[in-house]
Amino acid sequence: ILLLNRMVRSLHVLYGSQTGQAKSIAEGITSTAIERGFNAQCSSFDELRVDLGILDLSVMVVSTTGDGDLPDNCLKYFRDFKKAGFSDDHLSNLRFCLLCLGDTNYTNFCAGGKTVNELITAKGAKPLLDVVCADDATGMEDVIDPWTEKLWSVLPDPFTGDSSNNPDVSSRVDFLSLKDIDNSAGGRAFSILDKPFPFKCDQERPVIPNSVVTPPNLRLPSLPRPMLELKFFSLPGQPQAEQPYFGMASPLKYLLLSEVVRLSGEHSEKKTLMATVEGDFDYKPGDSFSMVVPNNPSEVTRLLVRLGVDHISDIPIQKFVLPAARVNSLVHIPEVSTLRYIFTYCVDFMSVPLKKAFFRMLADFCQDKKDSDELLLLSSRQGASRYDELRTGMLTLTDILFLYPSCVPNVERVIDSLPVLLPRPYSFCSTPLEDKARFSFVFNVVDIPSSEKRKARKGIATGHIESLHDSGSYNHKIPMFLRTQNTFRLPDDPMTPVIMIGPGTGVAPFIGFLKHRYHQKRADPAFRCGDMLLLFGCRTEQSDLLFRDDLSMLQREGILTELLVCFSRDENDSGLKYVQDILRQNVEKFGKLVFEMSAVTYICGDAANMAKDVNEALVDIFAEYKNIPVNDARSLVIQLRQQKQIKEDVWT
Repeated sequence: ILLLNRMVRSLHVLYGSQTGQAKSIAEGITSTAIERGFNAQCSSFDELRVDLGILDLSVMVVSTTGDGDLPDNCLKYFRDFKKAGFSDDHLSNLRFCLLCLGDTNYTNFCAGGKTVNELITAKGAKPLLDVVCADDATGMEDVIDPWTEKLWSVLPDPFTGDSSNNPDVSSRVDFLSLKDIDNSAGGRAFSILDKPFPFKCDQERPVIPNSVVTPPNLRLPSLPRPMLELKFFSLPGQPQAEQPYFGMASPLKYLLLSEVVRLSGEHSEKKTLMATVEGDFDYKPGDSFSMVVPNNPSEVTRLLVRLGVDHISDIPIQKFVLPAARVNSLVHIPEVSTLRYIFTYCVDFMSVPLKKAFFRMLADFCQDKKDSDELLLLSSRQGASRYDELRTGMLTLTDILFLYPSCVPNVERVIDSLPVLLPRPYSFCSTPLEDKARFSFVFNVVDIPSSEKRKARKGIATGHIESLHDSGSYNHKIPMFLRTQNTFRLPDDPMTPVIMIGPGTGVAPFIGFLKHRYHQKRADPAFRCGDMLLLFGCRTEQSDLLFRDDLSMLQREGILTELLVCFSRDENDSGLKYVQDILRQNVEKFGKLVFEMSAVTYICGDAANMAKDVNEALVDIFAEYKNIPVNDARSLVIQLRQQKQIKEDVWT
């Protein structure tokens, strides 16, 4: 009764999330806040239906996408926020805590969250905690766990005027319950189609003619009477909405994978493939798309066997979300499904590393105390070094379960602890000017060898397409969608020079750039464009120089002004091994292009090593060309990025 007489404090938990990680953290904070007594609400910034200025308390979780950009589901909100012209004290009533998510492998670390912090503090918002940045490259939990612990100590009491301690939160919460569907009482069974989600079943069926022409002069039996009609069941809980995934710039389509060819030589250490897809995406060179691919069937079976549920993995089950579950959690699990379907299409059990909370959960299901103690250590702060060993070892869930044989976790706890299986992004290496109905993309097959603790495996998407290539099994449809964040495009003015830096498969979008200019020239002989320089690095000239014939043709046609190549494994007298070496050897050339001709520099490829090294090379050549200190040159690089004169499309 006393509780009802107190005013419950409101808490708005807001997120900007591109892949769902920030959203998941925000939902977890919301659930805990509700348990502690807050009237807590969770939404993306774009879903916020009130002015930030009327809020007095908020927790924010913001990630970064693209080249230091805000995530899609908060981009519009802050675009409008900047245009509104609010006074400097507009948010003076707002107290907030902000968690930024990022990856130091990328140049603009946590730039999205830092942008939000700058915008709201400039309008008077006051932080209750120092803004922190969690680094996915080294393990976000080392920052997130202590931050969330401190969060509850700085937030005001949820009940106005009450100074009692917040209620304890249970250390173990179960979210999901799966039950066999009982058909004995007339309930209907569901057939789970062996097909990736999401799908529009009626669009995927072959067209059946309404009538059959009967050849003359044949005595035929009567046509069998139709007795059955099949209605394809669109699984509830699957992403059937207009925007089932973050960052969608088009509806999801099933597109035909018509051809896969090998680009790298047979003796190359990397297997590079180019896939061609029959599709009508409205894209431009530099854009990217995502594929929705299933987990490898043999890996699914291996995990189901290890969990001891392979014998019941094809029995229909029904999902029941328990009261302790976070808001909107587990929506990626169908209401009716099978265990095999869930582990094939819905959850990512191949991702590494597992969260520390996952190890904490596994420890509760060990029969051997030694296994339990080791898993508890892995989940603790004291076990950080052991946890890092697992990170670098790239062990999957199945690998870990075989390391601890007495651990047999409940399958529900495994499912509700695993992340959703996300689409895989790729860049176009073609232009619609060449063929509007087809496009191509390039990738290296991810091949992770075996180790003492790890079974050999392939990448989920690249392994899936490689298997089609090796079997010659084309005419295979894969669900895909066009992605947003399309700033990695050619300049609007074709006379603007471009510098393209793309080692390995990073050359893919630049092939699209060059072919686009080539077809523009073919369509209009009077067409002219500025200089186009390509810096391309690979291991060996004989086996790894991708698109050799295309590049030669584009040079002959005058589209590719200059091709500057280097080979890291070949012996040569030039001393050039990497693309950053080419930059440093041509200070005057690149300095003049950037500062006197306003050239746009594009960088595509590996974020962990190449992008960082190229960024440092740009700092060095700008410092030398303009005769300025290195720190000033570093600030100049940041300025050029903000002006979109340096653009990146990089990945880890």
